[in-house]
Amino acid sequence: MASSLIVGPTGLGTAAARVRKGRGFWPPRFAIPFPRRVNPEVERLRADGLAWARARGLVDTDEAVARLDAARFDRLTAYAYPEARGAGADLAAHWMYWFFLFDDWFDGPLGRDPAAARTVVERLTAHVHGGPAAVDGVPTDPPLVRAFVELFDRSAAGMAPASRHRFALDTAQYLFTNYMEAFHRVRGGLDDLGTVTHVRRYSIGVLPSLDFGEPANGFSLAAELVGGEPLHRLRTITADVIAAVNEAFSLGKDLALGETTSAAVTMMRLRRWTPEETIGFLERTVAELLDEHRRLEVEAREQAQRFGLPEEAGNVARYLQMLRDWMVANLRWSEETPRYHDASPHPGAPASPPGGADWTLPPAPRWRRVVAPARGT
Repeated sequence: MASSLIVGPTGLGTAAARVRKGRGFWPPRFAIPFPRRVNPEVERLRADGLAWARARGLVDTDEAVARLDAARFDRLTAYAYPEARGAGADLAAHWMYWFFLFDDWFDGPLGRDPAAARTVVERLTAHVHGGPAAVDGVPTDPPLVRAFVELFDRSAAGMAPASRHRFALDTAQYLFTNYMEAFHRVRGGLDDLGTVTHVRRYSIGVLPSLDFGEPANGFSLAAELVGGEPLHRLRTITADVIAAVNEAFSLGKDLALGETTSAAVTMMRLRRWTPEETIGFLERTVAELLDEHRRLEVEAREQAQRFGLPEEAGNVARYLQMLRDWMVANLRWSEETPRYHDASPHPGAPASPPGGADWTLPPAPRWRRVVAPARGT
């Protein structure tokens, strides 16, 4: 199926080869001109994150630990949360390891079995919403499920009720869109680029990362500001920029592995574009989004003063800096990590998580609406 998406000199085989050899459309060239910062605890986060992943059973052999380490998720954490320290930095790093292992789980057989994917997502979503399946420490749960329960609870414990509600909704959206990708993957993808883009905005996991970024960085912004404009739009832009950069850096691997839910692959198929044309479009889109981001940053800073919220001005500044840090971090890490530089499966990608091959659940609760309509788009 995947080889029919592209023909001739831009076909599947040459696309993967160009990723490996650094020619053609690789590497993508994005300009995100914000300062590049790094957390000085990066090496501590590396050691702690790998130890945490192994202690939770997310990796269970020395080889798996080495492959997980090669991707350097600690560096992504250090770039995205340069001001986090101690337990807050640990929380962010543990989430990064979890996110990518969960992504790899859904990139494997689970992501091509919508019924199984739905069972996993329902289990996790029930915990997010405090439903009947939200039982802590169930020994038959796969390690990724148990680790999620731990991370969600650690994150929520430091949040005000309104912030926790937003975190729960954003996390549920992330989980549900991963199921949506599994659902559409077995059907050959979508023919609606708008829906694919909307799904990627949430499945990339940026919004919950911003939510737990507040307690990780040691501040809390008023929920009214985060949920209103222009910060709501700024959050959306940040997610879209990160998703676009990820699409570009993942394109060669997605083509080689026959991925059909990728927005970039969908663009190529629907618009009959080459990889070069697709990445060029993504680069221009990011530049336009960043222009809008800069304009809205000024408005957000002025808003805190104009509405008589001087006590929130400092938190607004820290939140805007977190958005900048995340966009730069994703690009910087994508340029460095070997995760996107060849056409092999992702490091550490399990067919099923350790201890989870025979995992089953009783009938899950009925679906609830967890994906809110896009706003400001």
